[in-house]
Amino acid sequence: ALIQTRNSAGTLRTSSSNNSGNNQGSDDASFELPPPILHLSSTELGHTESSLLQYHAEEIARQLTLLEHRRLLSIDLSELVRERWTHSDNRSPTLNRVAKALDKLTNWFAFQVIQEEDLGQRVRVLAHLIDVGIHLLQARNFNTLLGVFLSLYFPSISRLKNTWKSLSEASTTKWARIQYVMSPFGNFANYRELVAQLDRPTIMC
Repeated sequence: ALIQTRNSAGTLRTSSSNNSGNNQGSDDASFELPPPILHLSSTELGHTESSLLQYHAEEIARQLTLLEHRRLLSIDLSELVRERWTHSDNRSPTLNRVAKALDKLTNWFAFQVIQEEDLGQRVRVLAHLIDVGIHLLQARNFNTLLGVFLSLYFPSISRLKNTWKSLSEASTTKWARIQYVMSPFGNFANYRELVAQLDRPTIMC
């Protein structure tokens, strides 16, 4: 279970315990998060409708990481034995749920960009999503980062040439960093090399 408490300074402390009947042992990991970054007002953004832009990129990455953490805790570890997920008779339902959740999130990322009819607004959403990806990278949440990476390679996104050309140099550099880390070439060689060097907990893909 995921347990969250907040101290007097407003710092959120998250701890997890594994009490599933299918999993043995417990997970005593705990960590502290700074207070959430309040969402930005629509007047600051010049956009009155609900949008990805209404929330700070770092806070979006934090919340996505907490959700990913919760999903990982729900996995029945016995499903990892003998590659049960490769069978077609639903021998790994909890792993399948995690995979489907990433599929839905990847489609949602893409939708945030293509729903914008105005070029300027679409560029801002694309840049914001790239910022979310950078914060996911900093949080070592590679699974959700993979969703961002894949979403921006959808034909409906990659063919938006004017949108990509309108990105700032800073956003283009950030996107290049994400592409480098998540590149599938060499069996994800760059990703595997980076993960091998990390000394922090990671959410791997």
